[in-house]
Amino acid sequence: MMQSTFKFLVIAVMAGMMSSCSNGDNQIVATSLKKKGDIYTLGYGPEMQFNQITDSVDILFTPDDYSKILGGPVKQSDFIINRDKFQIRLFLYENYSKGQARFRLKLRTYAKDMKIIDEMIIASTLEEELSDGYLTENLKAVRKHKDSNDIVMKIDEYGNFKSVAK
Repeated sequence: MMQSTFKFLVIAVMAGMMSSCSNGDNQIVATSLKKKGDIYTLGYGPEMQFNQITDSVDILFTPDDYSKILGGPVKQSDFIINRDKFQIRLFLYENYSKGQARFRLKLRTYAKDMKIIDEMIIASTLEEELSDGYLTENLKAVRKHKDSNDIVMKIDEYGNFKSVAK
């Protein structure tokens, strides 16, 4: 009886360890669009803090960002990935148009000296780019458009977004 109980525990522990192994497809960040009437809202997980950007403008913004800042606040997360050659941070853009808040969530990679390497929008409630998406542990970024083809990118070892097949 004792020996069969021990075998059961060993098998249960091994099964638990095997099921907890990751193939890299676990989502680090995921978004979802929710529609209430004519308005889309953007949900994201896991819950994280976004801080309004008020300093280091020359490091954090591109010329494209400056034009978007005028439409509403830009907030950033802490670094969500920290690798040898690059880091990844999320940016949340809010834009107020026609009495409604519109949102975009952007992934951005930085070199260790804080220079921008590359970026990708993974979610948006703007009508012309309505989409949600996610980032996985193995650095696959997916943007799922509601009315067109998905965009699938892989972040390489240098922090660049490279197009890949689905």
